[in-house]
Amino acid sequence: MCGNYGRLLKTTDGGSNWDLISDISTYDYFSISFLDDANGMAGGDWGSYFKTTDGGNTWTYGGIPGYDMIIYGIHYFSSQDILVTGGYGGCYRTTDGGASWNQVSLSTTSNLMDLTFITPDIGYIFGSYGYLAKTTNQGNAWTIIPCPQTLHFLCAHVFNENTMIAGTAWGKIVKSTDGGATWIEKHSEPGEQISDILFLDQNKGFAVSGHSKIYKTVDGGETWSVSQVGSFRGYTHICFTNASTGWISGSDGYLLRTTDGGNTWHEIFVGTHQNQNVVYFFDEDNGFIVGNSGMLLHTSNGGYTSVPGNDPAGSCQPEITLYPNPVTSHFTVRIPDPGLQTSGFRPQNSVVKLEVIDPSGVVLIDLYEGTFNSGEIQFDAGCLPRGVYFVRLIANNTVITRKFVKQ
Repeated sequence: MCGNYGRLLKTTDGGSNWDLISDISTYDYFSISFLDDANGMAGGDWGSYFKTTDGGNTWTYGGIPGYDMIIYGIHYFSSQDILVTGGYGGCYRTTDGGASWNQVSLSTTSNLMDLTFITPDIGYIFGSYGYLAKTTNQGNAWTIIPCPQTLHFLCAHVFNENTMIAGTAWGKIVKSTDGGATWIEKHSEPGEQISDILFLDQNKGFAVSGHSKIYKTVDGGETWSVSQVGSFRGYTHICFTNASTGWISGSDGYLLRTTDGGNTWHEIFVGTHQNQNVVYFFDEDNGFIVGNSGMLLHTSNGGYTSVPGNDPAGSCQPEITLYPNPVTSHFTVRIPDPGLQTSGFRPQNSVVKLEVIDPSGVVLIDLYEGTFNSGEIQFDAGCLPRGVYFVRLIANNTVITRKFVKQ
């Protein structure tokens, strides 16, 4: 699982406990892709990424020089040849496994949200403001397919060169049967955003929304119904490994799992309240989640925790808050009253370290170190140049990081 603040964690008991492997990034991660059971990559903001060549046992951190936007799409042509797409028209390719990257000019400033290939040669890029591009030669050349700019594509499922279904930022599910030349609205729910869309076959498919709704179709996307409204704040991505078993990632530390083809879904607490952005499973047991603050989690038995749907004692993280944010000078870090916390994280009467770090993890300011005895700690950020920074809290072998902006 990927998440915020560069934390890399691993579990070998299905998610009951997660071990901190490394603090190697403070960025948020929004994509993950595997070529095979060995080679994989997770993409994040500021052009950052994790890469593994041993099935996720170890990960190395990298970045695309000169690119400071989010990596939304990743496609492997081989272990050395990788194409990525991202924010503000970003498209880059490496042919040496990430040692160097070359920009692919697409002449757009749209956010390129979804990258998908339906054959080794034929692929599509979907983006904001109706951006749609097609390649028939493994990404060496791209052809723009004009679409209405009101179609802010977030996700898509491409059946073939003619038929494709996409979800938009304005709660619309649209379908094309002529290769993207025209689109017909199949579902609309103002105020929603369709985060991901996936089909199990030509007829049965699912879409998930930012407001915790699961949409289902059994007629190839012609009609959609709400199959379940979840109890947590937002769904981000959906993954199935077969016709029966699937997962949905979301916010507030909960993952959904189905074993009956999406008829019912059950909540699983993954051991951290960081937002999950993408879930990826090889099979029914082995999978990863990526999310905010560099979070990368792995499970080897389907993601189950000791008590599905409940926070295992000792695994919950405190919801520290920062205000004002953005900040111009003085700044306050608030930690909830330890007496109100139900998890094993209890900073009261324990040694707490609080520091300000930059996006690369360098400590800039030591704010506090000692026994915690107050709910708020204040400091003056006036000495910091304008930019993005993080407050990192360390206590009881737990690391929590929150982003803030200095104006």
